[in-house]
Amino acid sequence: MKLVRQVSAERLEDLAYSDEYAEFVMQNGDPEDFVICNGDGLLDAMEAGYLFNEFLASKGIDPVAREDEVYSPYSGA
Repeated sequence: MKLVRQVSAERLEDLAYSDEYAEFVMQNGDPEDFVICNGDGLLDAMEAGYLFNEFLASKGIDPVAREDEVYSPYSGA
């Protein structure tokens, strides 16, 4: 059984602009979806939420957040 973590909206916002998410997009992106040849292209993809749910799933995070609440039995969520 795979457990998923729920995190706050604030934490999701932090993850949406994290270096870790940027690396995920660069490694897993499809050039037919977004052309990422410089920082501007990468930022466009990130602002559009490209692969964000996939990124969250790879970290074991449930993208359904509850405002100002953190439901996590794990530290560092």
